[in-house]
Amino acid sequence: MWYFSIHGFFSVSAFKCKLNVRSRDRKHLEALIERFPQLATKILVTPKRDYHFRIEVAREVWVKVVAEMAAEQDWSNFKNEVAVTRPQDEDYLDALHEIWEVMWNLQAKKERESATRRTRSA
Repeated sequence: MWYFSIHGFFSVSAFKCKLNVRSRDRKHLEALIERFPQLATKILVTPKRDYHFRIEVAREVWVKVVAEMAAEQDWSNFKNEVAVTRPQDEDYLDALHEIWEVMWNLQAKKERESATRRTRSA
Protein backbone atom coordinates (compact mmCIF):
# COMPACT_ATOMS: atom_id res chain seq x y z
CA MET A 1 0.00 0.00 0.00
CA TRP A 2 1.18 3.50 -0.71
CA TYR A 3 1.04 6.20 1.97
CA PHE A 4 1.47 9.86 1.16
CA SER A 5 1.91 11.85 4.34
CA ILE A 6 3.29 15.15 5.52
CA HIS A 7 6.37 13.16 6.52
CA GLY A 8 6.90 11.76 3.04
CA PHE A 9 5.95 8.92 0.71
CA PHE A 10 6.08 5.28 1.78
CA SER A 11 5.31 1.96 0.18
CA VAL A 12 4.44 -0.72 2.70
CA SER A 13 4.66 -4.41 1.92
CA ALA A 14 4.39 -7.58 3.96
CA PHE A 15 7.72 -9.29 4.59
CA LYS A 16 7.73 -12.48 6.64
CA CYS A 17 6.23 -11.57 10.03
CA LYS A 18 6.91 -7.85 9.68
CA LEU A 19 6.19 -5.01 7.31
CA ASN A 20 8.70 -3.27 5.10
CA VAL A 21 8.15 0.48 5.13
CA ARG A 22 10.01 1.57 2.04
CA SER A 23 10.88 4.96 0.63
CA ARG A 24 12.66 6.43 -2.35
CA ASP A 25 14.02 9.26 -0.19
CA ARG A 26 15.95 8.56 3.00
CA LYS A 27 14.85 11.90 4.46
CA HIS A 28 11.24 10.73 4.36
CA LEU A 29 12.03 7.73 6.58
CA GLU A 30 14.14 9.94 8.85
CA ALA A 31 11.21 12.36 9.25
CA LEU A 32 8.83 9.49 9.98
CA ILE A 33 11.16 8.02 12.62
CA GLU A 34 11.69 11.46 14.17
CA ARG A 35 7.94 11.93 14.55
CA PHE A 36 7.30 8.33 15.64
CA PRO A 37 10.26 7.21 17.79
CA GLN A 38 8.64 3.81 18.29
CA LEU A 39 9.81 3.12 14.72
CA ALA A 40 13.41 3.78 15.74
CA THR A 41 15.39 1.27 13.84
CA LYS A 42 18.23 1.14 11.40
CA ILE A 43 17.36 2.38 7.93
CA LEU A 44 18.40 -0.32 5.52
CA VAL A 45 20.01 0.91 2.31
CA THR A 46 19.13 -1.30 -0.65
CA PRO A 47 20.50 0.38 -3.80
CA LYS A 48 19.77 -2.62 -6.02
CA ARG A 49 16.06 -2.66 -5.08
CA ASP A 50 13.36 -0.40 -6.47
CA TYR A 51 13.03 1.38 -3.11
CA HIS A 52 16.52 2.26 -1.90
CA PHE A 53 15.57 2.81 1.74
CA ARG A 54 13.48 0.72 4.10
CA ILE A 55 12.78 -0.18 7.68
CA GLU A 56 11.27 -3.34 9.09
CA VAL A 57 8.33 -2.72 11.41
CA ALA A 58 6.05 -4.95 13.41
CA ARG A 59 2.52 -4.79 12.00
CA GLU A 60 1.09 -3.69 15.38
CA VAL A 61 3.50 -0.74 15.54
CA TRP A 62 2.69 0.37 11.98
CA VAL A 63 -1.06 0.19 12.66
CA LYS A 64 -0.59 2.53 15.64
CA VAL A 65 1.54 4.94 13.59
CA VAL A 66 -1.04 5.11 10.81
CA ALA A 67 -3.82 5.64 13.35
CA GLU A 68 -1.86 8.49 14.94
CA MET A 69 -1.26 10.11 11.55
CA ALA A 70 -5.00 9.93 10.84
CA ALA A 71 -5.87 11.36 14.27
CA GLU A 72 -3.44 14.27 13.80
CA GLN A 73 -4.91 15.39 10.51
CA ASP A 74 -6.37 18.87 10.92
CA TRP A 75 -5.80 20.34 7.46
CA SER A 76 -8.22 20.56 4.56
CA ASN A 77 -5.65 20.62 1.75
CA PHE A 78 -2.89 18.03 1.86
CA LYS A 79 -0.56 19.60 -0.71
CA ASN A 80 -0.78 22.97 1.04
CA GLU A 81 0.06 21.30 4.37
CA VAL A 82 3.11 19.61 2.84
CA ALA A 83 4.23 23.01 1.50
CA VAL A 84 4.00 24.41 5.04
CA THR A 85 5.47 21.46 6.97
CA ARG A 86 8.17 20.42 4.44
CA PRO A 87 9.15 23.65 2.65
CA GLN A 88 12.63 22.26 2.01
CA ASP A 89 11.22 19.27 0.09
CA GLU A 90 10.19 20.93 -3.17
CA ASP A 91 10.72 17.72 -5.13
CA TYR A 92 8.16 15.90 -2.99
CA LEU A 93 5.63 18.71 -3.39
CA ASP A 94 6.19 18.74 -7.16
CA ALA A 95 5.65 14.97 -7.25
CA LEU A 96 2.41 15.35 -5.26
CA HIS A 97 1.12 17.86 -7.80
CA GLU A 98 1.99 15.47 -10.64
CA ILE A 99 0.23 12.59 -8.88
CA TRP A 100 -2.81 14.81 -8.26
CA GLU A 101 -2.94 15.55 -12.00
CA VAL A 102 -2.63 11.87 -12.96
CA MET A 103 -5.53 10.99 -10.66
CA TRP A 104 -7.57 14.00 -11.89
CA ASN A 105 -7.10 12.72 -15.44
CA LEU A 106 -8.26 9.26 -14.36
CA GLN A 107 -11.42 10.78 -12.90
CA ALA A 108 -12.01 12.84 -16.05
CA LYS A 109 -11.55 9.76 -18.22
CA LYS A 110 -14.08 7.82 -16.15
CA GLU A 111 -16.54 10.73 -16.43
CA ARG A 112 -16.10 10.83 -20.22
CA GLU A 113 -16.62 7.06 -20.46
CA SER A 114 -19.75 7.28 -18.33
CA ALA A 115 -21.13 10.13 -20.43
CA THR A 116 -20.44 8.15 -23.61
CA ARG A 117 -22.29 5.12 -22.23
CA ARG A 118 -25.26 7.30 -21.25
CA THR A 119 -25.34 8.86 -24.73
CA ARG A 120 -25.22 5.49 -26.46
CA SER A 121 -27.99 4.04 -24.30
CA ALA A 122 -30.29 7.04 -24.79
